Amino acid sequence: GARLQGEAKIRLLGKLGHFPVWLVNGPVVRRTMDTDFVMGSHFAHSRFIPMPEVWVEKAMGPRDLYPLLVHELVELYKMVDGWSYEKSHDLATKIENNIRQQNTFSLTRGIAMERAAAFLAEMGLR
Repeated sequence: GARLQGEAKIRLLGKLGHFPVWLVNGPVVRRTMDTDFVMGSHFAHSRFIPMPEVWVEKAMGPRDLYPLLVHELVELYKMVDGWSYEKSHDLATKIENNIRQQNTFSLTRGIAMERAAAFLAEMGLR
C-alpha cells in the first residue's frame, strides 16, 4: 500500500505533462511490490504505482534516463489513449532505440527531464 510506496520513493524529479516522475529504489520495489520491475513503469501498466505517477529506478543513472523517460511517457500516453500495452510498448521501444542509436545521452537528471519534455512536445504529447 501507501507505506510501501513511500519506502520505495526517493524523490520527485518533476512532471512530464500531467505526470509526476518519481525516482525510486528498484530493489525495494522488487522486494515488496513487483519482482519484475526493471528500469521504470507507470500507473497504466503497474497497478502498484499510484495514478498518475511514473516511476524510474535510481540505478539507471542520468545517462540512460532520457531514453527511458521517453519510453515510459510514450507508452503511457498511448495507453491512456486506449492502445494496448503491447502496441504501446512496441512503439515506445522503437522510439527509445532510435534515441539510443543517436547517442544523445544526458549528463544530469535535470537535463534528461528537459530533453524528454521537449521530445514529447515535438510528438504533440503534453
